Amino acid sequence: MIDILFVSTAYDPDLLGGAEFSLRELARELLEKGFSVHVACLGIETTTERIEGVVIHRYKSRAFKSLVSRRNRSILSRAMWQLADLSRIGEARFLLSLKRELRPSIVHFNNISGFGWLAWWVFRKQPTVHTARDYSLLCTSATGVHGNEICLGSRWLCRALKSVYKIPRVQPSVVIGVSRFVGDTLADRSVTGRSLPNSFVYNRPSSLSPEMSDKATHASGAGVRFGFMGRVSRDKGVEVIVEAFAQLVRTGGLPETAQLIIAGSGEPDFIRSIEMRTTDLAARSQIQFTGQLNVADYLATIDVALVPTQWPEPFGRVVAEALQNSVPVIYSEVGGIPEVAERFGTRSRGIKEFNNPREWSLAMMDAQGWRARDMQGHACVKEPIANPTEEYLQIYKSLGFLDPSPRS
Repeated sequence: MIDILFVSTAYDPDLLGGAEFSLRELARELLEKGFSVHVACLGIETTTERIEGVVIHRYKSRAFKSLVSRRNRSILSRAMWQLADLSRIGEARFLLSLKRELRPSIVHFNNISGFGWLAWWVFRKQPTVHTARDYSLLCTSATGVHGNEICLGSRWLCRALKSVYKIPRVQPSVVIGVSRFVGDTLADRSVTGRSLPNSFVYNRPSSLSPEMSDKATHASGAGVRFGFMGRVSRDKGVEVIVEAFAQLVRTGGLPETAQLIIAGSGEPDFIRSIEMRTTDLAARSQIQFTGQLNVADYLATIDVALVPTQWPEPFGRVVAEALQNSVPVIYSEVGGIPEVAERFGTRSRGIKEFNNPREWSLAMMDAQGWRARDMQGHACVKEPIANPTEEYLQIYKSLGFLDPSPRS
């Protein structure tokens, strides 16, 4: 018998995004507290291995291969994938065998695309927690967006295909969002727990080391440095801030010493299209594509973080990380981002018309004053949040799970 079994689409080293990063962090901390922790996930081969004490059971699945290469799929292929997610028999048998072998005290679901609703069905008679880190329980698009329209489960096709997650008998004991927005959105659409009302647990942002915090102060004569960190794509709003920045510089709204740092990777053709429109600024190093950077190096490079996402991001980790490390933020008012900005810092500005470059231009002009305040030592940090691991332990206890089992 083990203590905790996580069920997730992927796990380390197959990190598809921030969801897997947060799960890895939670699993490691639970292990450090003495709990036995196993993870059931999908992979390219069926294997069992131990990574830093966490036991990972991978199931060879076509669904995983499809998830890894899902970009640029046709509408028909996406629809077929969603239909297949309603009947993942092989994956369900895999989970059923683990259930019998491991007899977990608590089962904690994360993103379960590729397992589908049958993952809930397998463990329907025992204490279960589901952390919603995207909108895949509501919408055929994990981002909750189709084209340029926010859906969040409102389209008839999404309502039909995702109706299985509203069946009370298979729902988990409790559903947790990574923000209040996610938890409330799911509850409003009848995706709830059978034992407790929907709640939320914030992700914990990274913090700079003292050395990096010292490095983050720029010379007073340098121009303001705006920064973007994330996937370089349209849905992240990169084009919007590039257009806003370029217009400001070319019209004298920002000095030629101002910079826009874009940290992240993306489709080469998309990045090239932006570079071709900004060759004059790139020649003066005013727009720089740095590729992927770690959080500390990125935050130490910029004065103001820009988060121009064009979809309702459930949490917005980069907002929390910037504010917790005294970097002001301009952000899109969508999804869970506004509440994250309110909770983690004091100096931020939301953009309601977040697809309008002019609104970003105005905010970027105003942000020059923020940097002047930073040079005088004004901070924008609020008290850190509670440790997510401790919050989850309280949730486990509310479902009757108390202490780690004796190690064999």
